[in-house]
Amino acid sequence: MKQIAVAPNIKNDGEWAIELEFYAGDTMNQARTFFNRVDVDELLALEHKGWRLEPNFHFAFQGTNLFYPTTRAGIRDYIEFWKARKIKQLNKSNMDEYQSFIDELIRQNMMTPDDKHKLADLFDKTERQTLNVCPGLYFGYQWPKTEAIKLDSAGQLTDAIKEKIQEAARTWENSPTC
Repeated sequence: MKQIAVAPNIKNDGEWAIELEFYAGDTMNQARTFFNRVDVDELLALEHKGWRLEPNFHFAFQGTNLFYPTTRAGIRDYIEFWKARKIKQLNKSNMDEYQSFIDELIRQNMMTPDDKHKLADLFDKTERQTLNVCPGLYFGYQWPKTEAIKLDSAGQLTDAIKEKIQEAARTWENSPTC
């Protein structure tokens, strides 16, 4: 992951929470490291500790995120799919491999048949020769208002945020220094 966001999340009814968010594996290089190291069971156990985990699959070109297909796979299937695959660029010079990969993505609910047509407009019908496959994963954790106020009043909110970041990062054995 490159960036971590901590911000208030203000709801329509005036209630709020402090939200911690980041994306792991959001570039090809990050994804290779993340999916090679992540312990699926430990990662999924985060959901029982209040974490939200969501696919953030997209295609990118030269640092620009171009297209986010509709991913219908469950979170376990999503993670295990990417753990089992070599994450690489799509390349027009090898269209047979490209087409079979897209068809596999559809069969595995990583994208829809309609997404295939949208991707074709962004790739097949342009001069782009490559597209990066970016199977990121969203991590989100919230402290409700009363808990955030209590932690902040005790001078513990910063430590709680650091611990949550480390808790998530431990699932891929690369705990950042905070």
